[in-house]
Amino acid sequence: MISDIITYLESKTTITAYVGTSDHRIYVSRRPQGDTLPSIVVDFISSDHIHHINGAGGLVQSSIQITSYSTSSLQAEQMGDAVRLVFDGWDSGDGSMGSLKVRGVELVSDTLVYNAPIDSSDAGTYSWEQDFDIWHPETIPSF
Repeated sequence: MISDIITYLESKTTITAYVGTSDHRIYVSRRPQGDTLPSIVVDFISSDHIHHINGAGGLVQSSIQITSYSTSSLQAEQMGDAVRLVFDGWDSGDGSMGSLKVRGVELVSDTLVYNAPIDSSDAGTYSWEQDFDIWHPETIPSF
């Protein structure tokens, strides 16, 4: 699922305008030490599997966090807005996001955070953190 989301983000020029087209500074779970900013991190939070009276319902609500990092609070917010515009309310209908058949995406929350430097410099970073719920089908187990 995460690789499908990253591939989707890498296909959007409004995102690659910030994170590049050849080096794609979009990471899973954490930023590498000393990475070039701006960058984006996609992190899996949790999944809730929907059930009904007969068992598995075949639908999952997965929560992810997409964090946009920059040295500027304004740029972090602009990146977050670019992410929102390619995700929030997205519905593939009969299509898909890579191999992930997405039924819908909802922006749950967003927050601007100042990340203090860990060295003796005054140069911290800013992150625009967004939590999304993604609804997608899953295979129903057979016994």
